[in-house]
Amino acid sequence: KFGNSPLLEAIKNGHDHVASLLIQHGACLDIDDAGSCLCKAVAKGNSDFVRRLLAHGVDPNSKDYDNRTPLHIAAAQGMYLLVKILLDAGANVFLKD
Repeated sequence: KFGNSPLLEAIKNGHDHVASLLIQHGACLDIDDAGSCLCKAVAKGNSDFVRRLLAHGVDPNSKDYDNRTPLHIAAAQGMYLLVKILLDAGANVFLKD
C-alpha cells in the first residue's frame, strides 16, 4: 500500500537489530525517491531517522522534487544538529538547488 520495504520500515521505526537481520538475509535499502525521503525526515526534524538512513547508505546529497538537498532544508530552517549530521555524512556545501 505504501511501497515501503520491510527494511525501510525497520529503519524508520528504529529497529536496528531487525534491520541488521534483514540485511544479513540479503535485504538492501532501495528507496524509489531517496532524496524526498531524506528531505522529509530533515524537515520533520527527525534526527534519529536521518542518522539511520545515512548509516544504511542513503546519499546525503540526494535531491527532492524541487532539486533541494537535505542540507538546503536543514540550513534554511536553522537546524544546527541536522546540518552537523549531514556534513559529517559528507553533504556537499556547494550544491545549489
